Amino acid sequence: KAKQAWYLEFTKPPNTATMGRGPIPFDYLADQLMLNDDTVSPPLESTPGYETRIHAESDFAFIYQPFILEGPGPEATYFIEWGTPDRAEQLAKWTETLGDLHLFLWPYERTGWYYIGLHSLVYAEMESRWPMLERNEKMRLLDLLRSRNPGMVPVQFRNEIRQGKKVQACLRLESKGLMESEDFAKEYGLLS
Repeated sequence: KAKQAWYLEFTKPPNTATMGRGPIPFDYLADQLMLNDDTVSPPLESTPGYETRIHAESDFAFIYQPFILEGPGPEATYFIEWGTPDRAEQLAKWTETLGDLHLFLWPYERTGWYYIGLHSLVYAEMESRWPMLERNEKMRLLDLLRSRNPGMVPVQFRNEIRQGKKVQACLRLESKGLMESEDFAKEYGLLS
């Protein structure tokens, strides 16, 4: 992956992660953060579609099995999704209302939530990265999307991307530092 400028990550935390505490059971997080049981689990788990499965509340957010796009440079980490142009516009407006968020991630092939630190999420317009991805990444992505969306036809998905019916939308992750993340983790008992 070092030779490839852009790549998808499915199982590891993003490069911006200042922490990697976990797995943390949701029941523990619900008690510590005073969450409602149906806030995150199972709604994010069972949400179909091609979008980032994210729930933001107060000053934290939960992201379930995201597709992470990593690029060259320190500020090139994104959650990537595909949706309608209207969805991309809604996502851009939504991120304008967000402050900094403590992020909890449930990566593919893992069980449980991982605290990855304080971040901001910024909508980023960029040209499609689809053509720059390796064939094996595209195939893995299509398999994962198909598991979320029974009845999905990969050829149709690719055609909708080419025709502009499905557009790429990216949320750039910007780390806000280790000290703030450690303070949060200590306050809510996430370091033990």
